[in-house]
Amino acid sequence: MKLFKEFGYYKVDPQAGIRFIVLNTNLCYDNNFWLPYDPIDPTGQLQWFADEMLQAEKDGVLVYLLLHINPISGSCWSVWGEKYQKIIERFEGIIRGQFAGHSHSESINIFFGEGLIT
Repeated sequence: MKLFKEFGYYKVDPQAGIRFIVLNTNLCYDNNFWLPYDPIDPTGQLQWFADEMLQAEKDGVLVYLLLHINPISGSCWSVWGEKYQKIIERFEGIIRGQFAGHSHSESINIFFGEGLIT
């Protein structure tokens, strides 16, 4: 609860074998004027995310990611998005879905490795 109250990210396990990880991607928003001071991981969220994904992998848990801004959409600071993408690629075997908003339009993006099908 502390992470949610202070930084807006958290995890929840609604049932055995399933984990939702909610990331505060407003931190990476390219209009966040604080990012130039610490563009990579201002609240330690990416390190927390990588640690949580490693634990989920060890526990055999499947993960669903909930985000506001898609970190590789162009609205996210590129340095932050690149770090996020590395975590996603490392743990692709346990991620079952990524759900993001912010686009203000209906769209579906399917990612295969480094490629994107829109």
